Amino acid sequence: MTYFAEIAALNYEDREIVAQVMADAVPLMTDRQRDCLELYLDGMTQAEVGEELGIDQSRVARHVVNALGIVKRVVTKTAYLTSVCGYLK
Repeated sequence: MTYFAEIAALNYEDREIVAQVMADAVPLMTDRQRDCLELYLDGMTQAEVGEELGIDQSRVARHVVNALGIVKRVVTKTAYLTSVCGYLK
């Protein structure tokens, strides 16, 4: 099952949270980070992503790590706002 299929299998409330986190995170990513992360989460290896995008595998790894760092920061912010303020856009 791909990452996106797993998200589709979540209940409505969880999907809403994931959608909000990704909606907040994606605009903070570069196009390359977004492309690498999407292909990687769809099950491609770093080597396959690199071949698909015409970049070195080590560059793919860097883009994926940086994109996940952005997602982590957004998750942290969302969790804080939700727990402390009862806030979710």
